[in-house]
Amino acid sequence: MARVDVLPVLAKRQRIPRVIWGAIGFHVAVALALLPVAGYPYDLSGLTGAAGSWLRWGVPLFYGWKFGFDLTVAAVGAQGLGFLLHQAGMSGAAALTAAWKLPLLLSDLVTGLALYDLGRRLEAGRPELVAVLWLVSPVSIWVAAGHGQVEPLTVLAFVLSLDLLLRRRPLLAGVVVGLGIGVEYLPLLMVLVVALLAYMGLVTRRQANRFVVGTGSAVLACFAPILASPIGRESVFTGLLSSAKQTAGLATPVVGAKGSSLWLFLGDLSPGRLWLPAAAVACLALLGMTARAVRRHGEVRRRKRLGVAAAGGLLLCVVLFDPNTLPQFADLSLGALCIIATAFDVPPLAIVAGPMMQLADGLLWVGGAGFQSYWYDMWAKSGNSGWAFPQSVILADWVGAVGAGVVIAGVVITVVSAAPVRPRKILMWSALALACAGSVFLGVWSAQPAYWQGVGPSGPKTLVDFPLYTDMQPGSTSFADGVTVVSFPPILREVVRNTAVRPTVVLDVQPPTLYAQDEAGYAVPVRTVPRVLVRLAPEAGELQSMWATVLLGKPSWRSEPADVSRDLPILLDGSSRVRADTSQWVAPGWCIVSYALPRLAPPAGRALTVSLYGGEAGILWNGVRGRPWLTVGVRTAPARIIAGGRAVNGRAAFPSPQPGVPGSVDGTVGGLSFQPSIKISQVRIGGQAMTVTGAAVTWPLSDPLDGRIGAFWLNTIGAADLGVLLAGLVAIIGWTGALATMNLAEET
Repeated sequence: MARVDVLPVLAKRQRIPRVIWGAIGFHVAVALALLPVAGYPYDLSGLTGAAGSWLRWGVPLFYGWKFGFDLTVAAVGAQGLGFLLHQAGMSGAAALTAAWKLPLLLSDLVTGLALYDLGRRLEAGRPELVAVLWLVSPVSIWVAAGHGQVEPLTVLAFVLSLDLLLRRRPLLAGVVVGLGIGVEYLPLLMVLVVALLAYMGLVTRRQANRFVVGTGSAVLACFAPILASPIGRESVFTGLLSSAKQTAGLATPVVGAKGSSLWLFLGDLSPGRLWLPAAAVACLALLGMTARAVRRHGEVRRRKRLGVAAAGGLLLCVVLFDPNTLPQFADLSLGALCIIATAFDVPPLAIVAGPMMQLADGLLWVGGAGFQSYWYDMWAKSGNSGWAFPQSVILADWVGAVGAGVVIAGVVITVVSAAPVRPRKILMWSALALACAGSVFLGVWSAQPAYWQGVGPSGPKTLVDFPLYTDMQPGSTSFADGVTVVSFPPILREVVRNTAVRPTVVLDVQPPTLYAQDEAGYAVPVRTVPRVLVRLAPEAGELQSMWATVLLGKPSWRSEPADVSRDLPILLDGSSRVRADTSQWVAPGWCIVSYALPRLAPPAGRALTVSLYGGEAGILWNGVRGRPWLTVGVRTAPARIIAGGRAVNGRAAFPSPQPGVPGSVDGTVGGLSFQPSIKISQVRIGGQAMTVTGAAVTWPLSDPLDGRIGAFWLNTIGAADLGVLLAGLVAIIGWTGALATMNLAEET
């Protein structure tokens, strides 16, 4: 047997192009502007809330968790690192937000390098172009460093496993896929890809078996700890059932823009529950076309390209066919196009513009709340807001439809041409300019001082919507024979039994209306509003504070949301002056303004004398003497609950009344200890009997993380997470050195 000298081959080196290093620097710079100030608390608290509940109160770690143990570890690490950053001077919300997104940022960098290596191994004409397009695209930057979603980890699982398969590392590729399944279930598609590669003769039976072993082992490691717990099993199965119903169209469809969906491009045409069979047919057709093309092209390099492109095509099929996909899933579209572009000539403008427009669908209409929500909601309690940004649901739908069309057009052009990557310079530079412009826009927007005021120690301590997802667990109520029975499901009883900090029960009750006059008279200028006498029942003397709401008008208040928070008139209650607390736009030219009245002075029988004073000229009050639009309701009051024959003293709190429906908003009454089933015979607030409309279990909300497990362990968790991230950074640098050496002997 002839001896093969591999030293000359191993010595052959290829440096990482400087343009990739520049793209990495650009990606990191824009991401750092986004990390602590942007995000969506509904998703962020949903992803990190279980870990926070475990650390704060000792709630079982897997309660309400349908993901794998790998994502659990990431969430716990983010909580610990957030605690470290908070100790260093960041606000709690900003610290947790930044800590959660740092691993996502690193995953983007690894994906960029893996795309470069993948293109180089497929002998693309410009392998660095796809990596640069991924790194400078505002879609990858926003989803990881802005929104904080886990899609970057899904894309990483696809790209890195494909690269490892071409490196003939099937066991490690399987581990990557298994870990990706623990984050999101889409990497399961890689099993089909490996089967296709085996059919092509690119993966041997032994390599396929090693891939299956790696995948199975990683999936077992991700889900065995969760399934070993009764609470974890219940949570996983409930979460999977909910996802399955959503996928099959049996659940309430996702509300809001669907910028990643093919059906938005087709207008009102939607397959409903049949989308999954349609997607399956498309995937099978893609696999069949690839297999047929393999028979015509026996060249190994061509087969590799077809196999890699099929992996990107499968991912794109699922994203485009699902009518419930969200705009942030544009990251998956971008990743799929980049995977295909490592093998064939996908137009660079399609790679950049299509996913950008899909993402813009969500930014132009954020659930009706506005583009500002991604920043303002993070600091809503601090009142920070940035520049105004126009919102339009019509423009959002149009942009999303065109974006989906651009993605499809790019794929069609690629299939028709079926050429290796040889991009034209004008298209390449146009795509790069568009991507950089979009990313710079996000960075400049996030650099506004109004947002960064909330990053310091005076900023919010926790995510605004954190309590909504972690400390309120609902029960059920029934009424019979004058008794309200509150009961909680068995899993919640098990959770409470294993919780270190005992929770309490909060009741929802319908607030009493103290005074309501919603028949509007004639609008009169605020400065001429006479005093309105409001007589309250004797029981009102037991109240601690009240809400007073009035209907105000101004011609410039033409749309929602309107800026009605400035120069509002002061409410006069006798000699007391009360500034406006909240305002809400209700109709063109009109809004509801609420005032928080202080504690009543006389114990009973007080008559309020309400009038308005000052404010910007031109504001009208829609009422006249004797017929005002005015509502007075309870704000805070002591409560007395009779539960199980025992009297419990609590406290009631109510939000400001809803416009036009006096007294319709439920308030909360706390003070009951948790029991699996509670019989309540009476609830009195301000001396008046109330009806219980709901109940929930709540834990005490404190600082970002309290001292239940001690600052030492929290700092240890944070230091460990930071160490892992730094080790990942070092590994990336080391991996670039490995990429610089073309180990052609392995391929030989």
